Amino acid sequence: QVFKKGGQFLLRLGSEDVPYNEDFRFFVTTKMANPHYLPEICIKVTVINFTVTLFGLEDQLVADVVKNERPDLAELRANLVVQIAADKAEMDRLEQLILKLLSEAGDDLLADDTLIVTLDQSKQTGDSCKERMASAEESMKEIDEVTEVLRPCATRASIIYFVVADLANIDPMYQYSLQFFASLFEQRLAASDRSDDPQERIQIIVKDFTEFIYTKICMGLFEDHKLLFAFMMCNRCLRHKVHAQFMGKQYITDEEWSFFLRGVEAGKGVVEESIEGNCPKWMNAGTFQKLQVLERLTMMSGNKAFEGLTAEMFTPQWEDFGMDDNMTNRKMPGEWGSKLTAFQQLLIIKALRENFLQLVVRNVVEAEMGSHYIVSPPFDLVGCFKDSKKTMPLIFVLSAGADPTDYLVKLARDLDYEERLHFISLGQGQGQKAENLIQMGRESGDWVCLQNCHLAASWMPTLERIQEMQDPDQIDDMYRLWLTSMPSPSF
Repeated sequence: QVFKKGGQFLLRLGSEDVPYNEDFRFFVTTKMANPHYLPEICIKVTVINFTVTLFGLEDQLVADVVKNERPDLAELRANLVVQIAADKAEMDRLEQLILKLLSEAGDDLLADDTLIVTLDQSKQTGDSCKERMASAEESMKEIDEVTEVLRPCATRASIIYFVVADLANIDPMYQYSLQFFASLFEQRLAASDRSDDPQERIQIIVKDFTEFIYTKICMGLFEDHKLLFAFMMCNRCLRHKVHAQFMGKQYITDEEWSFFLRGVEAGKGVVEESIEGNCPKWMNAGTFQKLQVLERLTMMSGNKAFEGLTAEMFTPQWEDFGMDDNMTNRKMPGEWGSKLTAFQQLLIIKALRENFLQLVVRNVVEAEMGSHYIVSPPFDLVGCFKDSKKTMPLIFVLSAGADPTDYLVKLARDLDYEERLHFISLGQGQGQKAENLIQMGRESGDWVCLQNCHLAASWMPTLERIQEMQDPDQIDDMYRLWLTSMPSPSF
């Protein structure tokens, strides 16, 4: 509580009174993605949600695309924004000036020469501003048309970023900053093949960046999670209706996605749970109920892809298909194999034989995205080093029994850096030694490897502070910081 004492404002802070200035403002930031505050906190503070959104990021990235593809338009747009803002401010100033002069004028307005001259000048200036604003807005429309043509590149990149961001829910080590992601996007815009045809150029950017980011992110994923990452990219693209249309693919409806995640539970409260009639002899009642829910749930939204599916289950062809342990490599009976998308076929196979889900997920990724995304990229430490920066540490995420030391020593030997590679295993009392070694490496350009960071969780905030306070101009270009750690939430 603020109070006044002896002509001075004071603030009760704990048990002490401290001087208070009315211009004081207190800002607090959090890295929590979805923080929840109690009502008594919310009424005392102003909470600002600064989280990036899919469409907000898309607008940021499309500006980068325009800047790379049409730098002339990007520069023109920046100038027009400044010009329009200046003209609007000038118009407001003139209005205020005229109102002020009118309020100060006497009874005879025509006798006030200053007022008449000012009005005449204001009219001329106002007309010029209006003409410039009309021309600028017309130019902005032309720029916006070019921007919309290039938007699919930014849409794909925005979709992929949120897939990458969600990887942190799988393992706390899978965390990538937006700054890092945006730098990769700009890098691929400049490095990808050029084309004079805008549509061909867009396809090149989309394909190049998607393949590049898949390879780049997979370098930091455990083998078990690489196919999951590819499938997440695939379904996110297909669940975005506009982008699926751009890809020439049929988009995944909300009902289909809900059934994939929840199975029979997706139909609760929406469709009847009772099974109508007898189920086929070759399948159990639970499986037949899943197929009924799938058919009814999708038809309620006007999607007739699965119409008549349950009736088909009584045919010998479907019995043969359903009992085949190699069904994931077979074409579905009748017209179902041609009229359904790869994801829709996945839903049927998941209902029939859920143990085949991983196999059929691979089929979906290959059919919709290409064979590049079902193959694990090879470990490429040389490529990682070439893409790295002196200000950005390289992290080896360890699994049980894994030791990247030999690979790092070999890389240093190949680059004639073996004598300038320094290792230190973190643990109790090693923090200051590691800090001194980092400072020495920055000055001399040597490499520093901090091993077992998970054993020094309490020192990680210090390392974060060291990285945030670094001055790139004071660091040798050849300096690199290498870290090794087991998966750890504290890291």
